[in-house]
Amino acid sequence: VFALYSLAQQQLSQQSHYDFGLRGIVTLIRYAGEKKRQYAHLLDDE
Repeated sequence: VFALYSLAQQQLSQQSHYDFGLRGIVTLIRYAGEKKRQYAHLLDDE
């Protein structure tokens, strides 16, 4: 996650609609956790 955010922050323009702060990282991690729980059955089958 850190590498993704660091690369995006370097490569994307510095416009204000990009949020690379802690709030954005927490939102991303929560979303990833929700999706992991939602699709947990798919991970077991692999």
